[in-house]
Amino acid sequence: MFTQLAPDIREDELPAPVLAVQVTELACGGVAVGLVLHHAATDGNGRIRFMQAWSAAVADAVENPEAILHN
Repeated sequence: MFTQLAPDIREDELPAPVLAVQVTELACGGVAVGLVLHHAATDGNGRIRFMQAWSAAVADAVENPEAILHN
């Protein structure tokens, strides 16, 4: 069965979301992170830099669990 790995947002409805994130747990134990950024908020380079910064923060949190902040 196919699972949608990115959140479904409607950019034609206002106000449109600027950012939507979906984390899907896979049967193999891995995760898929789907990211949707509105084109008015960033370009392709900005999206890549956002994902790089996010993955670096997660990698640091795995190495230093005390650095994890909870809301």
